[in-house]
Amino acid sequence: LTVKDRDEDAPQEAQSLSELWAEQAFQWALRCPVPMLSSISYQIYRALCPVATKEEVAALLESLGRHMKAKNNMDSVMLTGQILQTLRTVLE
Repeated sequence: LTVKDRDEDAPQEAQSLSELWAEQAFQWALRCPVPMLSSISYQIYRALCPVATKEEVAALLESLGRHMKAKNNMDSVMLTGQILQTLRTVLE
């Protein structure tokens, strides 16, 4: 398991804007109380192709565990799928 550094070859301004959007989407995904908005935030985060930090991967795993514990809750099933897709994207 390797998590890349945030230093890329992209221009500084473009990288900064993309990173800011990714950070906001990530925070919304983790903290939004509305499951559909949280799900969309995961999708936005993935679309921005961020380079995840170790802390972000840990937060994703924690969120995954929390949603997997919920039984027979369709929102948790949906979010579990979104989190798994997000983990796969950031770890590729």
